[in-house]
Amino acid sequence: MRDKGWSQGFINPLLDYDSDLEFRELKSFRRQLSAFARQRASAAGPVTSISVYFRDLNNGPWFGVDEKAEFAPASLLKVPIMMTILKQAEKTPDLLGLKLVAMDETPAQDGQTLAPDQRVQPGKPYTVDELLSLMIVYSDNRAHDLLLDLMDRRMFKHVFEDLSLVGPDLRAKEAHISVKGYATFFRILYNASYLDRAMSRKALELLSRSEFKDGLAAGLPPGTLAAHKFGERAYDGSPEKQVHDCGIIYHPREPYLACVMTRGTSFPEMRAAIRDASALVYRAVDEQVAGR
Repeated sequence: MRDKGWSQGFINPLLDYDSDLEFRELKSFRRQLSAFARQRASAAGPVTSISVYFRDLNNGPWFGVDEKAEFAPASLLKVPIMMTILKQAEKTPDLLGLKLVAMDETPAQDGQTLAPDQRVQPGKPYTVDELLSLMIVYSDNRAHDLLLDLMDRRMFKHVFEDLSLVGPDLRAKEAHISVKGYATFFRILYNASYLDRAMSRKALELLSRSEFKDGLAAGLPPGTLAAHKFGERAYDGSPEKQVHDCGIIYHPREPYLACVMTRGTSFPEMRAAIRDASALVYRAVDEQVAGR
């Protein structure tokens, strides 16, 4: 069966609403996910905390596990940066063809725990469109830095304010956001309620090409379409690390939004926890729709 992500071009503008209803049909699923988080996270273990957010994108109800806990978003902030650039491009269509050049000779992996497979090369011109792809698909920090210089920072702040979120200070070293708050960016992309339909599709298509396969995607059946973004954070002089992965999973009958944020001391163990949470969610959704 061809999934709805392709047949509807990644979006469903007809579902532009926000429900505060609990997903009553899947109360047992919520209990399973809560038990999973308790079992995998411990104060002395390689994973010390797990937060999960789930939303049924056909019907709107949602639930979370420790969904208000805050984490450092790291590369997750590349999504609202992309949205701001695309919002600017709605008003100035030529913006995506504008060429920028990075002259910085610092190591391309500077500040990143995973080296991007493709990255901006100093001295080479790139269009804004190409930079968006490098920033989202490969999570390249040089592309991020070039786009950050181009981005309208007042508009970036408004993206958060329009969603009743506190926007990060881009000059500060650290920012914080919860799984519930961050998931809102994907909901409004799916509903095309912030960007227009063309730009919402473009954003989700880029996110569907993410090269990061060790989190949500690793827990899905082969070939399942997912539009998602990961983030990883390490701290100098501290064993603490964070790994997150959030996005839309285009289940053939029940597209849903899943966001998992973790804190701990082991990148591989946290990625594995996200993978296993993703698999648990997909199985529960699959069982639910099969029983209808």
